Amino acid sequence: MSEAISSTAQTRKGFAGIVLATVAAGIAGYLITWLVFRFAGSSDYAQFAVFWSAFFLLAGGFAGVQHETARATSQRPTESPAVAHRTNVAMFAGLLASAVVIVVVVTAPLWMPALFQGDWVFWAVPFAAGTAATIVMSATAGSLYGIGSWRLIAVMVSIDAGLRLAAVGIVLAVDAPVELYGWAIIAPIPLTLISVLPWLVRALRKNSVVDSTFRKLTWNVARTIAASMATGVLVSGFPAILAATTTDVGGARLGDVIFAVTLARAPLIVTVMALQSFLVVQFRDRPQKRRGLLLRIGLVLIAATLVAAGAAFVAGAPVFDFVSGRTVGVDGAFLVVLVASSGLVAMLQATGAYLVAESRHGAYSLGLIAAAVATFGLVLIDRDFDDRVSLSLLVAPALGLAVHLATIIFRKSDPRARG
Repeated sequence: MSEAISSTAQTRKGFAGIVLATVAAGIAGYLITWLVFRFAGSSDYAQFAVFWSAFFLLAGGFAGVQHETARATSQRPTESPAVAHRTNVAMFAGLLASAVVIVVVVTAPLWMPALFQGDWVFWAVPFAAGTAATIVMSATAGSLYGIGSWRLIAVMVSIDAGLRLAAVGIVLAVDAPVELYGWAIIAPIPLTLISVLPWLVRALRKNSVVDSTFRKLTWNVARTIAASMATGVLVSGFPAILAATTTDVGGARLGDVIFAVTLARAPLIVTVMALQSFLVVQFRDRPQKRRGLLLRIGLVLIAATLVAAGAAFVAGAPVFDFVSGRTVGVDGAFLVVLVASSGLVAMLQATGAYLVAESRHGAYSLGLIAAAVATFGLVLIDRDFDDRVSLSLLVAPALGLAVHLATIIFRKSDPRARG
C-alpha cells in the first residue's frame, strides 16, 4: 500500500513509521480493553467503555481540526519567507478548546446521568479536561501532517498509547474506583504534548505556513468537525449510543457486545482513521492521480476485509472466549458482520480524505452525517437487540459511502483544488 501512496523514499518511510506507531497504539488499545474487561468485570467494564466511547466520540469529532489543518498547512517556501496568510493555529485551537469546555460543563447534567451509574460528576471533570487537550493535540498533529513531519507524528502516537496503557494498568493494579479510569484515559494527551514540546516548537515555528484565513479555516474546520463527529458516532461513540438506547438487555450482555464490537472492528478502522490526515496530504499533493490512488486503496481494503471476515467466521468466537477467560456469547456470523462493518467504515474514511483534499467539505460532511443519522435510527427500531446492532453497523456506513462515491463519480474533479 505504501507504493500506491507515494513513490518517494521519504514518504514511504513516513508511511511505514506512522503505520508501525498505529499498530503499536492499536495493540495498546487492545490490551487496555482486554485488561479492564478481564479484571474489572462486565459491569465495571461497561462503565469504562461508555466513558471511553463518549470521550473518543468527541475526540474523534475534533479530529476534523486535524484533517483541515493538515490540508491547509504546508512547508514554508525556502525561496521566500512571505506568505499570504498567517493564521495562528495555536490561538485557534485554544479558543475552540475553551469554548468546547464551557459547552461540556454546561450541558453535562443533561446527558451524563443517562450514561453513567452513580455520581456522574466524577466522569464529567476528566471528560471536559480531556476534550480541551484533544483539540490542542488535533491541531498540533494536523500541522505536523501538513509539513510532512512523519517521524514526530509517529513518536507522539507511540508515546500517547504507551502512557495510556501504563496509566490504566496502574489504576487496575491498585484496584482504584472505576471513576479513576477517566483520568487514566485522558492524562496521556497533555503529557505527550509536554514530552515533545521542544521538537514541536522547532518544527512548526520555522517550517509551517497555513494557506487559509482565520475565517476560512474556521468554516472548513466546522464542516470537518461535523463529519468527524458523525464518524465518532459510527466508531467510538457506538457503544455509548447502545448504552443510552438499550433497555432490553442486562449490563453484562451489553458489556459483552460492546467488547466484541470494539475488538472485531478495531484493526481496519483504527488503522485507516489514524492514516486519514496522511491520506489527505497525499491526495492533496497528487491532484492528477487522486482517483487511481483511491481505487488502489479501495482494493486493498476490500481484500483485507474479506480475509479478516473469513478468519472471524472460522476462529473468531473461540478466540474471543479465550481472551475473555469465559464464554462471551458471540458467534462467527455476528463477528463477520462486525468485520464487514469495519471495512465499510474504513472505506468511508478513505473517500472522506479524498473529498477533503479536493475541498469538498460539504459532500464529505453530508455522507458521514447521513451515516450517523441512520445509526441512531436503526438502533431504535423494534427488533431484537442483535438485529438492531447488525443493521446499524452495516446499513449506516454503506449509506454514507454511497453519498461519497456518488459525489466522486458524478461530479467533475478539480485537480487544482486545495482550499
